[in-house]
Amino acid sequence: MKILLVTANFYWSEGTIAKALVKILPDFEIYFFSIHEFKYRFDEFNELLEKVDVIHWLFNVVHLAENYKLFFREISIPQISTIHHVCKEEFQKIEEASKATLIHVVAPEWLSFIRQKTNTPIFLASLGINIESFKGRKINLYHGEGVFKIGMMGSYPGKYNRKRLDVAFDVLSELIKKNENVELILQGNGWENLYEVMESLNIKYTHFRQTSDKNAHKFFEKIHLYLCTSDYEGGPLPVLEAMACGIPVVSTDVGMASVALSKGGGILCPRGNIKVITKSILILKNNNKQYLDYANQTKLLIKSFDWKQQKNSYEELYRSAIILWEKKNKRSWRFKEKKTKAIKQRKKELIYDSSRESISLFQKGNFKQGLLISSKYLFSSKVDLIRKKMMLYRILRIIVKTK
Repeated sequence: MKILLVTANFYWSEGTIAKALVKILPDFEIYFFSIHEFKYRFDEFNELLEKVDVIHWLFNVVHLAENYKLFFREISIPQISTIHHVCKEEFQKIEEASKATLIHVVAPEWLSFIRQKTNTPIFLASLGINIESFKGRKINLYHGEGVFKIGMMGSYPGKYNRKRLDVAFDVLSELIKKNENVELILQGNGWENLYEVMESLNIKYTHFRQTSDKNAHKFFEKIHLYLCTSDYEGGPLPVLEAMACGIPVVSTDVGMASVALSKGGGILCPRGNIKVITKSILILKNNNKQYLDYANQTKLLIKSFDWKQQKNSYEELYRSAIILWEKKNKRSWRFKEKKTKAIKQRKKELIYDSSRESISLFQKGNFKQGLLISSKYLFSSKVDLIRKKMMLYRILRIIVKTK
C-alpha cells in the first residue's frame, strides 16, 4: 500500500508521527508533503495523488486555505483526516474532517466525543514515542533537597489558551506562597511574551528557546517533574517523553495523559483544579520515596506506548480507509502499482521543510542551529535557485532586524 502523509511541518509533533510511521510500517511505501509547499509545488502534490492509495492528513484540514479545502473535498481517493483535539470553539474541525473517508483520533477521549458529532467513521490509533531515542539521557532526579525544577514544553500562548497557562501560573504562585523552593523550566516559542506575567508573580523561571528537533529532548535532563495543565490535548507528547526519560508527571486528565498515567508514573488531576494540582506537586516534592517510586514506574509503563506497539493499529487504520471507500463507492479499490522511490521523495520533502525550521530558529535567536539546518537547504541540488534566494533574503532580513 502507498500512503501520502500531509503535515504542516515535519519538525514538530505531526512530523514526529510521520517519521515514526515510516519506521513501523516498512511494508508500506510512505510519502511526505507539507501544506506550506502547496503554493510553490502544488503540481507535484497532484502528481503524488496519482501514485498513492491513501492520503492521510496529519494536519487539521480545517486550517487549509479555502481553495485547498475545496480541493480536499473533491479528492477521489481514500482519505484519512486526523483530529488531535477539539477546543469548545473548534467544532468546525469535526465538520471539515468529516468530508474525509475516515477520521483518525489519537486518544480514547476523542473517540467517544467526536462519535457524537458526526456520521463519518472514526478510528483510534494512539500516539507513540520512540523509546530507544530516550535511552542514555543523563536524568537528574530530585532527592528531596534544593530547587524543585518543574518543566513545561510547547509553543505559547495558544489562541484558545487550551494549555491553561493561567492555571499553571496560579499553581506556581500557590507554591511560592507556601515558601516552596521551585523553579519553572520552559522550552519552546512564545514564553517570552509571558516574562512580565511570571515576574509579577515572583515565579522563578528559565527559558530554553526553540531548538532543533535533534536537541529538543535534552530539556528532560534539566527538570525533576513535568507539568501539564491543559484542558484539551491529543497527547501531549511531552508527557509520554518525560515518562520515557524516567521523569514523574503531574497532569490534568486529558488525551493520552489520561491513559499513560492511569496506572502510575505520576498523578492525574481534574482540569482547572488549582488546589489539587498544587497538592499533587507538593506530594512529589516533599515525599521523596513516592517521587522515586513514580520515577521507577514511568519506564515500565511507557513500554506499551512505544511506536512499535502501535504498528497493528496503523496498518488497520489504512486498511479500514480502503474498505470504507469501497463500501461508499460500491467497487473495489485498484491498488497503485507504479514504482516510485518513496525514500528519495521523503528526503526531498525534508530538505524543503528544513527551510521553515531554520527560519523559525533564526526568528527565536538560535542562529547557530538555524545556520546548521539552513545549510542543508541552501546547498541542496534538489532546491531551485529562486527558492534559495528567497531563503537567503529572509535570513538577512531577520539578522538585520535583530541587530
